[in-house]
Amino acid sequence: MNNSSNLSTDISARSGCDRLDENVRGFEQDAAPSPFLLVVVGLSISLFASNLYYAQPLLTTITSDLHLAPSWAGSIVSAGQVGYALGLLMLVPMADSVENKRLVLICWFFTLIGLIGLATAQSAAVFLFSAAVVGFFSSGAQILLPYLSHIIPELRRGRVIGAIMAGVLTSVMLARPFALFVASAFDWRAVYYLSGVATFSAGAVLWRTMPARMPNRRIRYRETLLSMCKLFRNEAEVKRRTVYQALLFASFTMFWTVSPIVLTEHFAFSQTQIGLFALAGAGGVFAAPLAGRVSDRGSTRAGTTVASLLVVASFSLSIWSVETGILLALVSAAVVIDASIQTAQVLSRIVVLEVNSKIRGRINALYMTIVYLSGAAGSILGVSLYFSFGWTAVAILGVVAGLGVLVGVMTESSRPRPALS
Repeated sequence: MNNSSNLSTDISARSGCDRLDENVRGFEQDAAPSPFLLVVVGLSISLFASNLYYAQPLLTTITSDLHLAPSWAGSIVSAGQVGYALGLLMLVPMADSVENKRLVLICWFFTLIGLIGLATAQSAAVFLFSAAVVGFFSSGAQILLPYLSHIIPELRRGRVIGAIMAGVLTSVMLARPFALFVASAFDWRAVYYLSGVATFSAGAVLWRTMPARMPNRRIRYRETLLSMCKLFRNEAEVKRRTVYQALLFASFTMFWTVSPIVLTEHFAFSQTQIGLFALAGAGGVFAAPLAGRVSDRGSTRAGTTVASLLVVASFSLSIWSVETGILLALVSAAVVIDASIQTAQVLSRIVVLEVNSKIRGRINALYMTIVYLSGAAGSILGVSLYFSFGWTAVAILGVVAGLGVLVGVMTESSRPRPALS
């Protein structure tokens, strides 16, 4: 009897261990997504983000082809930007209440429809409407990024997101040269045809490989929107990071909006040379994976301090460069500004993505909206300052933005963020 009882107990224990092992393996599989899935999601985010930048170097060509008045040329870019801002506010928060894969595939489908509209547009009205559609649904990038934070283990989250953001930032920086090259080899419509093919391919792979994720709590859409500001107010660290990144991103867009004008007027650059300058600045994206590791080690505050100091130094260097005509100094400033602001961006995004998973989509949506609008304001203010007072005034504003972040970081609580590894 005792032997039988012991044998039964042993079998039960082994069975329990087997079930535990299966559960652990299942958890590890869920917690460690395949490298292939991470690559596909990263490429999809990159494609969504790049859609907002193709038109910038093609303004003159598209305006002429669609018989749009030159005074309205800016609307070719702003239509997509307005659509993106609306998508951030109205679409991205749904990630907290709607099954994420379904939402991403909806974004993929309508982005594809919008790209076809851009490629085939025969009038300015059709082009602008299609650009707004593409911008609105390209905000799906900000659904995929929080989705990653749900499926990546906490110990690896900083490094993986940092690496993916490096790829996204690279694609954004290369979008302008890519559009110029394709348009010169074929025409501007080919840019959107190729983007449509790439988008279709990535979406098809996502449909086959992306695991579904249903939020734990279903909430009404109206409640989702109304709750955003209240939830945001309760996240003190996220609010600080939003202010920091708003200041830094405004200085970033200000630099890259005004620097082509500076290169033309002070260094007699051609469009091709300006494109090469942009490629040099893209070297700063290599800082993103490093920023992820800095976050994993609990050094977010120190990393932001260094980034803000480098922004101050780089804008100061740019003043000397323009005054003396030393191009290498301006190239160096561009690389360091890019690296510093991308570092701060990765650190801030990881903080945002570590909030409670039930509200992560809404917090991320409001964070991105504020940062994005700050970037738009930086572009407008930078151009206005340049034509009124010159590059020195623009650079001084960049210095002030960096100092503002530095002061904010130095006045934070000294309690360190816990390390993840």
